[in-house]
Amino acid sequence: MRPRAVIRRMIVPAFLLAGCSGDAAAPLSPTPQPGRLLVTDLDEVALGQPFEVEVSVIDASGRAVNQSLTPAVLSLVHSSGRVTETREAPVSGGFARFRDVQINEQGTYSVEVKHASVTGVGDPFDVFLPFLQLQAGLDVACGLADAHAHIDGTAVPPGVIYCWGDNTYGVVRPGSPGPPETRPVPVLGDIRQGPYALEIAAGARHVCARLDTGSTVCWGGDAAGQITGAPGGAAEPITAIGSHRFLALVSGPTTRATCGKILPTVRGNTVCWGRNNDGSLDATLPDFIRPTTIGSRPGPVAFAMGATHSCAIVAGETECRGSDGGELGGGAPSLMPGVTSVVSGGHAFTQVSAGFAYTCAIDDASQAWCWGSNAFGNLGIGTDEHADVPVRVQGPSGVAFRTIRAGAFHTCAIDAEGFAHCWGRNESGHSGTGSTQANLLVPTPVAGGHRFVDLAVGHVPSCGVTVSGRAYCWGEAAIGNGDPAGSPVPVPVG
Repeated sequence: MRPRAVIRRMIVPAFLLAGCSGDAAAPLSPTPQPGRLLVTDLDEVALGQPFEVEVSVIDASGRAVNQSLTPAVLSLVHSSGRVTETREAPVSGGFARFRDVQINEQGTYSVEVKHASVTGVGDPFDVFLPFLQLQAGLDVACGLADAHAHIDGTAVPPGVIYCWGDNTYGVVRPGSPGPPETRPVPVLGDIRQGPYALEIAAGARHVCARLDTGSTVCWGGDAAGQITGAPGGAAEPITAIGSHRFLALVSGPTTRATCGKILPTVRGNTVCWGRNNDGSLDATLPDFIRPTTIGSRPGPVAFAMGATHSCAIVAGETECRGSDGGELGGGAPSLMPGVTSVVSGGHAFTQVSAGFAYTCAIDDASQAWCWGSNAFGNLGIGTDEHADVPVRVQGPSGVAFRTIRAGAFHTCAIDAEGFAHCWGRNESGHSGTGSTQANLLVPTPVAGGHRFVDLAVGHVPSCGVTVSGRAYCWGEAAIGNGDPAGSPVPVPVG
């Protein structure tokens, strides 16, 4: 559980007591006199998460006031001028502490504190919608909110899904395709009664979610059967998927299918549905499949899906299958669909990610490797030359990577310190570095110095979620900040 947010070093209007010397034995006076006013900047606050405001009460001579018969009164003021909450706190030991303060509506706020006849107002601060998880498709992004609301004194769990970006296929507004949405729109889950999502997986033009009820639902484009398992409508509403109770879901920003992990069985533990392009899921199955168990070996430790290929880490080996223009990594590309290949080099990969026609992975030494198509420098190997086997990414000296995400034509990774690096296609700021240089051939630091815990990399947008739960996006569009033009540097979602 993320620790409670605290607004620290908050010093607001101070008042001294008539005749107060600052020691515990000083007499109390109901008629305080104003002291100095010192106000410091406020930290940003996560929506729905309790925080504390600490007020230092100082007299005109600079000494802490021990006690006052007059309480300090705090008001939370929205930028519209509306007061959303008012509460009191006693002055004791030189402080007034307002505990478990909570804001359940996004926006810009300020803290206003009154004591007797004097009022102090702190600098404005943002209340942001925190996220547990982000996913990106070709031109849309979705997030699983981490906001905890309190309704009638009862805490409501996180799990409402928000989406933003292209809505041509009804991803942002299920069943209602239309113009793009430039800010997050609640898609699934009601803050009062649920259902609440546990996980989301975004494909090229569809999204699936695993719910707390045990069911799995999908919505969005179904032209390739990614919702129903057979070519269907252009924009399917929220639709239940079979009766399986999945432990995890996987899709990808360039794929039109989804897979779910279930408890191990004799044949394996992966069930897939949607487009089985070039046998990328299972060469023995047709092009369009309804939820079907794939594979004959124990379930994969990690699984990744590209446009026409997929890769899995199984029993210590990395296997890829589907169309092989080099993205399967076996060193012998084949024009035959449905090829299965063990990735060359004997690498001990711990995670794998698949882009449009390339693959990247991280090994047990925290080194990044990529292989396949490299037209945009998306392999990060210093050239735009194609690679049929894994080639080590030319990361900054001494940098260890812990997470890697392959998009359509660009790639991003998080290093051990939490900083993001991106490379590949970049003419519209896809890599978030502040540059619009056409292609970045090696990992380049993402601007802003944010420390990320996860990334979501699509075709148009790239997004990351920080330790505090704040989401940032960058790229050509679908960045969630209200600007349809996009941004070459990370901007806050909301």
